[in-house]
Amino acid sequence: MARQQVRSIARSAYTGNGGSFAALLTSRSATDFIDKVTTLETIAGRQNAVLGQVVAVGKAAAGAEATAEQAVTKAKATFAAVAAQQRALQAQVTKYQSDFDRLSAQEKQATLAAGEGSGRASRSEERQALVSVGPVVAPSQAAQVAVDTALAQRGKPYVWAANGPGSFDCSGLMQYAYAAAGIGLPHSSLMQSRMGVAVSRGQLQPGDLVFYYSPVSHVGMYIGNGLIVNAPTAGDVVKVVGIDAAGYPTAMRRIV
Repeated sequence: MARQQVRSIARSAYTGNGGSFAALLTSRSATDFIDKVTTLETIAGRQNAVLGQVVAVGKAAAGAEATAEQAVTKAKATFAAVAAQQRALQAQVTKYQSDFDRLSAQEKQATLAAGEGSGRASRSEERQALVSVGPVVAPSQAAQVAVDTALAQRGKPYVWAANGPGSFDCSGLMQYAYAAAGIGLPHSSLMQSRMGVAVSRGQLQPGDLVFYYSPVSHVGMYIGNGLIVNAPTAGDVVKVVGIDAAGYPTAMRRIV
């Protein structure tokens, strides 16, 4: 509609329709001339208003387009960062598997035994941690389900890109735990760190997610008393550790 009005205005200006000079030539008297000029000024004012609206709409459209382009650029950058992180982790897993495959049967057995010993030690540490924290009480039913589900996975091995039920990586454990509560999370610690609402360390409650490193590349679930449950890294298992044991927290989010 506005574009049609602009075209009409432009056509009128181009052909000279309604100009003051034409009014002078066609007026029968001075009063008639003044009336015509007044009418022309009113029309001109309306035309200026229409043109102003068109300019405002054009600016708004340009702003919306720029915002959309920025969002697309940011999304692409986030995807590229996550993809690079996954490639780096996969390279580590591939190298570990390659190194393991080169071991003799005796060396493989010794390596696996050492891993099992580490797992038993970590589970012993977890039992001590759970004794100190006591029953975990979350602030909402959904958070309680997520906490209980995450804690139930203790002792299961870390496997990159796994989200249960037999093995997990860090974000896969959070995804699995909250899925049990009917809440969907992406399988990415970086993307999870942008969900929910930010909370401070002093505001942490059981069920809140705690993120590490910059850019974010690890996540654990707070269970109270300065502890988190998390899937740490390759060769380790899902376990309870102190909030600072995984590094310095860089973000904390409440999902529910």
